[in-house]
Amino acid sequence: REFEVALAHFERAQALHWELGNRAGIASSLSSLGLVYASLGQPERALDHCLQGLELSREVGEKRDVVIACNHCGSVHYERGEQREAAALYAEAAQLADEIGDRLSLSSSLLGLGQVALRLDQDDDAVRFYAAAEALRSEIGAPLPESQREEHERDLATLRDRLGGAGFERQWHAGTEADPVELTMRWDVPLVQRAER
Repeated sequence: REFEVALAHFERAQALHWELGNRAGIASSLSSLGLVYASLGQPERALDHCLQGLELSREVGEKRDVVIACNHCGSVHYERGEQREAAALYAEAAQLADEIGDRLSLSSSLLGLGQVALRLDQDDDAVRFYAAAEALRSEIGAPLPESQREEHERDLATLRDRLGGAGFERQWHAGTEADPVELTMRWDVPLVQRAER
């Protein structure tokens, strides 16, 4: 029910932005609609809306909107099992977020990369991404939203099991000490393509 309400809200917002000729608002509502469609189990519509929003955000040139749209598209690709595309978008978002000083969006990008790394069984990288994201959230006083905590804790438990306590702690420490953007530089599309083969 809540997603239907959100869908109606973003559709109204999109219509209003069209009326006003507000291209940045249109892009933002398209991207947000994509996430709602993903939550409603409509992956094709989700991806279509997210990609339209991203393309328009890039045309408008507002870097913060591009960051958000990249993270949204990355999330939709991740849910569709398209890890190469998700990793590339999360990495782009992370680099832009760092450039404009948006630490919260940077932490979201790092979490997305952590999920991709976990799905690709690249456990050391996954832990470092999760640790870097948590360090950023702690630094800015923005805890992980309640809606994401259960999955996050489950992912961390999986990584602890796979790496063992000492291995997990070693990678966690490395992630908290690393430059977040340097971590993402290791995640170009060719690296992910090799891991998926």
